[in-house]
Amino acid sequence: MYRLLANPECIEPLRQEVESAVAEESWTKAGLDKMHKIDSFLRETQRLDGLSIGSVCSLRLPSQLLMPALLVGLGRVALRPFTFSNGITVPAGTVVAAPIGAIHTDGKTYSSPGEFDGFRFAKLRERDEGDMTSRHQMGDTCTTHVPFGHGRHAW
Repeated sequence: MYRLLANPECIEPLRQEVESAVAEESWTKAGLDKMHKIDSFLRETQRLDGLSIGSVCSLRLPSQLLMPALLVGLGRVALRPFTFSNGITVPAGTVVAAPIGAIHTDGKTYSSPGEFDGFRFAKLRERDEGDMTSRHQMGDTCTTHVPFGHGRHAW
């Protein structure tokens, strides 16, 4: 809600898109699939505001272990020892995290990365029309947009 109220110029285009999609397809999956601006606005909000704190706060660990993960984001706890292909082992009970804020505001990936552009991903979808346009959607996972994580189980 904050991003919507802070960017009132987005309200009317979003409203028009919803009205048009619902008129054509009703409240169906096909109708939702036509709401590229809504999807873009939500993804851009997620890119800048993130979702990682809630997933880490649900863990029952001492706060001194959680604080670094809260500051970085996408915190996880190794439930059993895990050895990477390069031989590095993460012991059970270790909190690991990914730098989501840095990934989501990387200037190599996003133009004007610190600025909110509610239609950033809708423009990318239009630009890449017919070329895997799903990669710019809210639920898509990739190495440059990782609010939910990424990896072999996300494909």
